[in-house]
Amino acid sequence: YGDVAVGIRGTVFLRQKAFLDAISSSLSPKIRAELTSCLGSHFLAERQKNIKLKDVVGVVGIKRGSPWLAIELANRLRFGIALHRGEARANANNPRDCDYFDGDLPERGKVVLVDDSITGGTMVMEAIDRLKALHIEVDSCLVLFEVLGKHGRENLAAKGVQLLAICTYDGQSNTLAKVT
Repeated sequence: YGDVAVGIRGTVFLRQKAFLDAISSSLSPKIRAELTSCLGSHFLAERQKNIKLKDVVGVVGIKRGSPWLAIELANRLRFGIALHRGEARANANNPRDCDYFDGDLPERGKVVLVDDSITGGTMVMEAIDRLKALHIEVDSCLVLFEVLGKHGRENLAAKGVQLLAICTYDGQSNTLAKVT
């Protein structure tokens, strides 16, 4: 196996063997800060190009994914933060869509979903459906990398959500490619 490197402007922040394990890597405060810096820079650059991203007021992370990346990004951007639980709270006898989230969901405005990666997007799709049921608009999904061939980008597009991936991974080689 070779190394997979993630960085920005020539500085490598994270180096892993073949598969990038950003979930466990994001537990390190130093690496989490560096990965969040990459995500934040990418989001702000995309926001300059896309007027629709100007209305984003909140971050929703995936609790079973990399919630620390979402939390730190929300703090950096001074946005509200909520985490999609993937299951209703245990004390919810008759769960409503809001029982699947922890944190502060915005009353109006758009949110960006944040996770380490996207494959087919199963967890993200569930979060999108629950947010839309709560009348919260999801404009985009921000990830470190997209695994190609798993149709995550297409599945998001079918829901009207754009994918903002920093790089792609083909699942076979030992390198990540910059999204063009």
